[in-house]
Amino acid sequence: DELVDAMRHLPADCPAHLLLVGKMESPELDRLIGSLPVPERVHRIGYRGDAPAIAAACDVFVLPTTIPEGLPRSVIEAMATARPCIVTNFGGQAEVVAHDESGIHVPPGDSPAIAAAIVRLHGDEALRTKLGRAARERIASHFNIEATIDQTLALYRELVT
Repeated sequence: DELVDAMRHLPADCPAHLLLVGKMESPELDRLIGSLPVPERVHRIGYRGDAPAIAAACDVFVLPTTIPEGLPRSVIEAMATARPCIVTNFGGQAEVVAHDESGIHVPPGDSPAIAAAIVRLHGDEALRTKLGRAARERIASHFNIEATIDQTLALYRELVT
């Protein structure tokens, strides 16, 4: 809801479109989208098996979670494709995304802050590119599955010797 509501806070000259992936059917969401000044800029595409490719085709990835999560796979996948992410500043997403280094943190439930982050990235292609590259590097260096497996095995070996 906060992400859809953020569309209301975008300036008229910001032509952002919102692409919602997943189960996005509800009367409340219909009402919220219908109340926007630009409801035609919100696109619900349902569940997709190619969600990472869809995220890679977008300029920015947003996960405005209002409840703490572990390490959200969707954020990791978006970062691996060099997409800057806008995430709430708590839970696992705040651990994965380094604020102003590989993405932007916003407070939970703050639609105007989400809109401001979208506007900031929309208006600055160099910043999007910089944050996107840093996002990909952060995932490769800090959240690499092979490195995690190697570190876990090393720990197990240390514990049994």
